Amino acid sequence: DDTMNEDYAAVRDSIEKIIISRADYARMYCVLYRAIDGAIAEVFESENDHGIVNYPYDWPLEGSDEMEILATGEGKTYVYPSWVDGGVIFSLCPIYGDTGEPIGLIEIGTDLAGFRKENRNLILNLFLNVISVSVAMIIVAVEVLMFAEGRGKMAGAAVSGQLRVPVEIMRGAVFLVYFISNISTSFLPVYARNLIVEKGISPAFGFAALPVEFLIAAPISADVLMGVIASLLGNWSIEKFGTRRAAVFAGLMVVAGICLECLSGAIFTLIAGFAISGFGCGFILFLADLHIAGTEDASEKERGFAGTTAAMTSGINGGVVFGAFLLNWLSYRTVLGVAAAVSLTLLAYSAVYMTKVNIPAIMKKDRDANFGHFLLSPKILLYMVALLGPMIASGYFIIYLFPIVGFDLGISESNIGYAFLLNSLTILFFSSSLTKIFSKKLGKPASLSLWSLVYAGSFAAFAFFQNIPALLAGLVLMGFADSFGHPLSTSYYTELPEVEKYGYGRSIAVSNVVNNAAQTIGPFVFGYALHVGLSRGLIQIAAVLAALSVIFFGTTIILGAAGRKRKRGSVNAG
Repeated sequence: DDTMNEDYAAVRDSIEKIIISRADYARMYCVLYRAIDGAIAEVFESENDHGIVNYPYDWPLEGSDEMEILATGEGKTYVYPSWVDGGVIFSLCPIYGDTGEPIGLIEIGTDLAGFRKENRNLILNLFLNVISVSVAMIIVAVEVLMFAEGRGKMAGAAVSGQLRVPVEIMRGAVFLVYFISNISTSFLPVYARNLIVEKGISPAFGFAALPVEFLIAAPISADVLMGVIASLLGNWSIEKFGTRRAAVFAGLMVVAGICLECLSGAIFTLIAGFAISGFGCGFILFLADLHIAGTEDASEKERGFAGTTAAMTSGINGGVVFGAFLLNWLSYRTVLGVAAAVSLTLLAYSAVYMTKVNIPAIMKKDRDANFGHFLLSPKILLYMVALLGPMIASGYFIIYLFPIVGFDLGISESNIGYAFLLNSLTILFFSSSLTKIFSKKLGKPASLSLWSLVYAGSFAAFAFFQNIPALLAGLVLMGFADSFGHPLSTSYYTELPEVEKYGYGRSIAVSNVVNNAAQTIGPFVFGYALHVGLSRGLIQIAAVLAALSVIFFGTTIILGAAGRKRKRGSVNAG
């Protein structure tokens, strides 16, 4: 008479919901028993259809373990290593009624192999937590030491009557910007997708017409795009409001934006939050670059830019690992709340130090510069279109696509964050040696083409296998390629005669605009790959990269040969 009534269905639904939620236990099961007329009877079994069992499946209560459990209220655990399918482990515990008396027993179990696998995973996760957090702590410690060195220099300058802020202080600002803005990197695409699924898409601004995959990319692109706008408006902001007020306002925007991200209950407000914080971060980075660019000492300037590059890498890695570590205990929104709290340090830093940046003559616009002629020169256009833009956009495989496909393949958000270190540590370990080797052995055009081909191969390999080993191997291979690709890219560009003629400062500004534009587009490129199907989309991206690599290398060789021929003709004519 009990079978399938309202109470029975409630118990069954509750048990099934719990078992389904514990997907890590592939063979988890549940059985319920009752003591009826001096016997133990099985009344529910999760592995049967609807949990229905056939009465009377029972055995005597007297002298059994079940009788002891009902009498004492203490459960027991049983392990049978040689039982069905390699062993089983289960626990038998009492069920209490409204009066506090035991009215039955519940048995929860799983296969022993799955249980041991879970234990191994726990140990592995603990190991990953310890290693990753240790690396992040070392990264932060190095930056703290660099900041202390800058403070010492600043104190010494104040004593001598100089107000110059050391480049180490600017390095600290860059580190804080990248650390804070990357706390959400390991889970942002997954969180954005969850908001869309749970809350729906607002019809405002035509959002409902956009594919989900593109909306997931919107917060990342909004952050980068507003950073670009902040840089473009940097000179005007300083002239209009002054350095002090502009720097403090930028810090306030970072705090306000991340607070909005934390409080967001819909994808639109999440995008708005990242747009606001992205503008603030972009302006602070602009101030740091402006200050270092105005340094009169050439060696100090070189050390300043090298330091900010290192601070950027350290900030990204430290922020990603810190956010991933917090996800072991906190929800997405709570981690964003922690990021908002940490952003107060950037506000204080801006108020104390970024208000003192040096405003150099470099801000003045050179009216004689022919921007169109420079950008449309064959080597510059080829570099921007066939190499720099596509490769920067391709880097969003790691930032945008990796968290989504990694999560769908079963990697936790924490481990996704830790896996970023595979890419970053590969770059740090091999950058110096591989840059020299590839530059001397292959030459810069061939090395840069190889950079692009390695990326294309990584995308194609993952499109074919679509498993965790292929995904992690792709991170390592991309780190390997970036270790020589990024340094040689900058070196190749700055050595072009067109760059020297146009001016290094203006030329670097142009490459930064292209870089930021590619970062804005990058998430949507991989959003397209998700939209059309991961395998098809990645193969198409890989094919375009490979084709552009061949075009870049072939055209570079042809232009180089033509240039040498013109030079010989000029010498002969002379």
